[in-house]
Amino acid sequence: MGGRSTYMETISEALSTAGVAVTHVSLWPGTSPAKFPTVVVFRRERLHAGPLLRGNGNPMKRLWALPFVAFKRMDRLWALRRFRRFISGLGSDTIVVFTDVKSRMVLKESGFTRKESGPVFIGQHHTSFDALKYETWLCEALPENFADMDAITALTPQDAAQLEQLTGVPCYHLRNPLPGGIIPGTSHGPIAVALVRFTWEKQIDVMIRSFVAATASPDLGHWKLLIYGEGDLYEQMETYIRELGVGGRVMLMGRTDDAAAALRPASLNLLTSRFEGFGLTILEAAAAGVPSVVFDCSPGVRSLVRPDTGYLVPENDEEAYAEALREAMRDNSERNRRGVLASRMSAEYAPERVVDDFGKIAVAAAGDHPRSRRTEQP
Repeated sequence: MGGRSTYMETISEALSTAGVAVTHVSLWPGTSPAKFPTVVVFRRERLHAGPLLRGNGNPMKRLWALPFVAFKRMDRLWALRRFRRFISGLGSDTIVVFTDVKSRMVLKESGFTRKESGPVFIGQHHTSFDALKYETWLCEALPENFADMDAITALTPQDAAQLEQLTGVPCYHLRNPLPGGIIPGTSHGPIAVALVRFTWEKQIDVMIRSFVAATASPDLGHWKLLIYGEGDLYEQMETYIRELGVGGRVMLMGRTDDAAAALRPASLNLLTSRFEGFGLTILEAAAAGVPSVVFDCSPGVRSLVRPDTGYLVPENDEEAYAEALREAMRDNSERNRRGVLASRMSAEYAPERVVDDFGKIAVAAAGDHPRSRRTEQP
C-alpha cells in the first residue's frame, strides 16, 4: 500500500478502538479484503478507468467499443446517483473526511448540494504544499473543490498555513499516525532498505547511483541495497541495475505489505524523493530503530529527520547524498545512536495521540459548520 492507504487503515483502526464507527468510501474497488464497511462508487473500474474511443486509432477496436459507450454513461450516472444518495443520507452526527480532492470532485459531479442538517466535511492534503508546483492542476482544484470544507488538515503547521491562504478555509496540522506492529530490531546488518513506489518523483535512479558511488570503496563493497515496491518504473529500474552491473548489490524485492519484516535486518532506510509530504516509511523505519538518509525536500521530512535521528541531505544533491551514505555506513556507533533516538521519537506519532488531535479538529470544524452558525443567531 502507498502512504495514504496505510494512513487510512491506521487512523481508521485507531478511531474504531476509540469507539468511533468508521466506514470507507472508495472511488474504485480495492485490491485486498476490506477491514471496514466499504462503499464503492465505481464498481466497474475497467469501464471507467479511461476513455473507450478517444485515443484509440484502431477502427476495429473503436467499432467493438462503440456499444459500450452508452452503457458507460448510464453506469456512471447510476454510480454518481448512489454516491449522492449515500452522502445525502448522512446526518449531523457524521464527519465525512475527503482524503483526496478527487473524491470531492466526483461528489460535485453527482449534483450533491450541502444541507445545514448534513454532515461535517473535513478535507485532507497528504503531500507538501511546495509539491503543488509539480501538480498545477491540484493547485487549481484545491481552492475550487475544498472551498466548502468545514476544515482542512495538512501534515505540518507550515503546510497548513499555506493551504489556508490558498483555500480560505481553516486549516490544521494533523500528523500521520505510526502503523502498528513495528518494534526496534536487534540484528542490523550491512543492508540499506527502501520502501517506495516506482514513480518519477521518488527518483529511484538517483538512489541507486548514490548507493553505488558510496559503496565504491573496498571497505563498503559488502553493503547491499534492497528496494521494495512496485510501480510504472519497475522494469526500467531493473534494466538500469543490469546496465550498471550491480545486480549482486542492488536488488529489487517487489511489493511487500510487511514493512516490519523488510526493515528488520536493515541498518539504513533510503529515500530520494523530489518531493515528499510526510514520508511514512521514515516513521516506520524510525520505529524499527533504523535511521533514514533523505533529501531535505519538505517540512514534513524535516519534522521526522532531525539532526540526531537521521541524515538530512541538501535537496537533490547527489554527491552530498552519497557522502552522507558513506558517513553513515562507516560510523556504526553514530548510526546506532541515531537509530535509538529515532525509535524514541516515533512514539510521538502513536495512533491514540493522532486520534486526540483529530478529535480537537473535528470539534473546531463542527463549530464552524453552517448548522452551528445558524443556531447561534437570535
